[in-house]
Amino acid sequence: MNNIKKFIEEMTLRVCPKLEIREFTIAEETMRKPIIEEADFRPNFAKEYLEQGFVEFPIYRTITIAPLSRGGKFCDYTVKRLGLGNLVEITQSYGDLEINPQDSRYLKRACQYESRVFRFCYDYNEKRFKLENNSERWEKLLDEAMEWLFHEEVNKALWGFIDFYHDFWIERETFNYKRKLTPIVTLLDLKEFCHYLWHQCAEMVDYFTILSMFGEISDSEKAVLVEIVTRLQSEVDDLHMYLNAQVFIHEKRLDDFYLDHEHNRRVRKLEETIKRAMKPGFYVDPTKQELYRNVGQYYASMKPTKDFFNAETMKALKERLVRQAQKALLIKGTTEVESFDDLQFIFLDL
Repeated sequence: MNNIKKFIEEMTLRVCPKLEIREFTIAEETMRKPIIEEADFRPNFAKEYLEQGFVEFPIYRTITIAPLSRGGKFCDYTVKRLGLGNLVEITQSYGDLEINPQDSRYLKRACQYESRVFRFCYDYNEKRFKLENNSERWEKLLDEAMEWLFHEEVNKALWGFIDFYHDFWIERETFNYKRKLTPIVTLLDLKEFCHYLWHQCAEMVDYFTILSMFGEISDSEKAVLVEIVTRLQSEVDDLHMYLNAQVFIHEKRLDDFYLDHEHNRRVRKLEETIKRAMKPGFYVDPTKQELYRNVGQYYASMKPTKDFFNAETMKALKERLVRQAQKALLIKGTTEVESFDDLQFIFLDL
């Protein structure tokens, strides 16, 4: 077993269920009281809840600013999942809201508001999350989490992917020239290319698996990315076996030229699959109204976008792509997404 496989196997033993955070809205009557007390904002992380894998946090997200010094109120939280999901830090904030004097379209929190942090860690022996109030113990757990995050194998997988995509796709012409893939390719050069790309696909699967374990991508996005790469790897494998047959069965020499039009344009078909994986785009699930990045779009997301994007424009884009995908499904005569093949693919470079 190579080092990365062994490392992933060790990580798998440390992966734990995701702590679910359930929200409940604070009653209007409570928030309209002249004086609001700390107990009105108290979350619920009773032992029986933690044993079932969830905690409850209150929210209040109104946009009303009442007159006569009442103002507006808010209660919200942010979440940081650390390590392999076994450490969860929830910061709760609550207090007053006011109109943003710089832009009256938005509200802002008053200069002084309350904020407090709740920390939870997964107990592998009891197989449940616990509240962690001991700062020294928490720091030790954080140190252990950082050891996993900055492990040598994680570093190799991360930079290996970035270097591969840049060399293989961004600098494609240079890559093809160095690999002797243009304008005329021999059987040997094509076989070596297949060998190279097959192993790069295997490394990409490992990389996306690591990302999902650290919570960097969702399980559903990881499943789509792995499916994209696995299908590409399968086509590479088919071409490689076909080339082997040309050499060992049909007795072609390794330095013979490979003319794609004489072989059912197998290389062109592989190039189309490569393009679908590497050129930035999205797979769209119109039933769940979700967008899933392909390999190229995942890489592109690590760079600044070409045009202006914020939460509102991204929401509008998502709605447009979902509508397109819904129409495409109707044309196919179905309204359900039953497999990967039912996802609609759209090239789009943000």
